[in-house]
Amino acid sequence: MSVEDGRDILELIDTQDAEIKTLWQAINKKDEQIDRLVIISEELINKNAQLNNKLKKAKQIGIGVFAGVSHVGEPVIGVGLVWRLW
Repeated sequence: MSVEDGRDILELIDTQDAEIKTLWQAINKKDEQIDRLVIISEELINKNAQLNNKLKKAKQIGIGVFAGVSHVGEPVIGVGLVWRLW
């Protein structure tokens, strides 16, 4: 093998080493992005579960106070059961 061939091989090795390092950096960045997406996804799932729990509580039967005017024009006040239908 000639000296020139040896230099060409070393240059090829250096070039490939640089390319491999660049690829590993890109892979590591993608891993970080995936980790961030997983965290965001878990946060959204938790938030959705909290909202569903609040909605269930909002749809439960409760006690409510009302005031208004009757069909004959008399003022009325009262307490009654209330629930959300949708």
